[in-house]
Amino acid sequence: AIKINNTMCYNANTSTFEQRSDNKNRIDNSPQMTVSLLGQLVNVVGVNEADITIGDPGRIMPNFYYNIVHAIFPNVCYMASHGGLGRTQSTFSSVEFHWSTSAAYGKRQDYIPRSFAEADYMINFAILKSHDSGGITVCGKNHYGSLLRNPNGTLGGQKYDYYDMHTSLPVNRRGMGHYRALVDLMGHPELGGKTVLYLVDGLFAGRNWDSRPVKWNMAPFYGDWPSSVFVSQDPVAIDSVCYDFLRTEWNDYPHYDGADDYLHEAALADNPPSGTFYDPGQDGVGLASLGAHEHWNNSSSKQYSRNLGMEVGIELTSPGPADLNGDGNVDSELRASTPSPADGAMIGQAIAVLSWAPGHKAVEHDVFFGTNFDDVNNVDLFDDTGMYRGRWIEASYATEELDLYKTYYWRIDEINDLEADSPWKGDVWSFTVADHVAVELKVASSEDDAYAADSRLQNLDADYLKVGSSSSTNPRCYLSGMVFNDLNISQGAEIVSAHLKIRSYNSRLTDTVYGTIEAEAADDADAFGSFRHIGSLPMTITSVDWILEEPWSADTWYESSDIAGVIQEVVDRAGWSAGNSLTLLFSTSSEGDYRNFSSFDHHSDWSR
Repeated sequence: AIKINNTMCYNANTSTFEQRSDNKNRIDNSPQMTVSLLGQLVNVVGVNEADITIGDPGRIMPNFYYNIVHAIFPNVCYMASHGGLGRTQSTFSSVEFHWSTSAAYGKRQDYIPRSFAEADYMINFAILKSHDSGGITVCGKNHYGSLLRNPNGTLGGQKYDYYDMHTSLPVNRRGMGHYRALVDLMGHPELGGKTVLYLVDGLFAGRNWDSRPVKWNMAPFYGDWPSSVFVSQDPVAIDSVCYDFLRTEWNDYPHYDGADDYLHEAALADNPPSGTFYDPGQDGVGLASLGAHEHWNNSSSKQYSRNLGMEVGIELTSPGPADLNGDGNVDSELRASTPSPADGAMIGQAIAVLSWAPGHKAVEHDVFFGTNFDDVNNVDLFDDTGMYRGRWIEASYATEELDLYKTYYWRIDEINDLEADSPWKGDVWSFTVADHVAVELKVASSEDDAYAADSRLQNLDADYLKVGSSSSTNPRCYLSGMVFNDLNISQGAEIVSAHLKIRSYNSRLTDTVYGTIEAEAADDADAFGSFRHIGSLPMTITSVDWILEEPWSADTWYESSDIAGVIQEVVDRAGWSAGNSLTLLFSTSSEGDYRNFSSFDHHSDWSR
């Protein structure tokens, strides 16, 4: 059985199987992707058409989909909420489904649809969308349609006293460590328990559950359609990867506090943070871990644990040459990529730790290192000059102590002796050693600075950022923040000095402000937005006071005390890497009054 997502067929015509006119051209599974999947099952694997059921048990099978797919695979069973015109109506089985929460006690009993209960295997064929209640909707939330009734308890247009699945979504239960109904659906023996393949149809992507197709701006799409398909046998891993893509592309619903909580719960289902005993089959045993959950190192290189040479965790790869990091090299997936230090970088330490993203077939790495581009480009394994530094399993190499003011060149060849086209020769990268490196960054967008007076107010669009205290707010303190993107600072680099430079606004220039500068305790900061509130961010242990007492002049630059320790704490984090983003936070006590900093919206060059 193949579970697809036809959510945009709600309230459709159940006689003609036409969608509502205002729902057409909104995203459900594409018939073209379905034809490709069925073609593999029937023509390659050899599955009999009559042994395949496909559908969404709570929705109709629309004509635009059925007419294309049925014409090619006429003997497949097309299951839907209503039968007729070649469709088979979905019905209940006798297999019970149980929710692992006391909120479901006394509620109407749920049952697995017959098509799923009688199937030997399942394929979860989801779509790629964010969701205004769930944060994201991919394979996990595809199961919200795996029962005949709707998540809110309606069935056939009538409301019944079923457990309301929506109550466990992050829009209603913010934060981490809560019971999530998705885990029960992902782990039930007759649903996730018999699923052998998870697919996400990313031919198009949607911004919300009822979205029309939206082009993506992130690398490697650059204003084009995603044109992708995600494939895994791990339900947690595939949703984790899709979450990272969706969260990077859109600064709204995927940024809900708790949008990925179901992934934490599922990965630790045998001992979840919520303390829930997940037992949807009510066999008294409870679920084991449902898969691997982690987030990528950053949105540029898109690397997970196994991409970085570890033996466990997620690996994001492609079946052939690709351009996952958007650098324009379609063969970078086979070769080493994403060098650290970045190509052409200035580094401020005498010993460099070189690292890279391995090619997707690489199991070992030949390292070449020297002081001349041509020599490093042409050297081979038989080198006797010291440029060949050996074959390594880990995707990293620590150099000897290097000379100041000298440029060094390095190359990584990827190795897999079981592949006929190995080795894959790498590009030559370079860096220069300096006694220190100056980095200057500025706020890059309106969503990269914000201020808040309390949990109900976050202002992204004002010409100023308020800092200090005010008698009109409760608590009486303003909190301001600024996000700085693409810091070309390697993990663990020594921060010699650092300062926050701000430009005064044209008002509130003389009041005393007792300020403190901290950073967000995060490996890679995101922009602010409606779903990422400045007041909820974890802060660094290190902080620096900046007390504003002297009167300011309007539209004038001012520099903070040295905040090197604050920056050092962030770049020392294990998950930090060059190219990541950092948030600085300016908090205040209830003493004194407030002043205004100029924001990006006042002038785009006035926050550094």
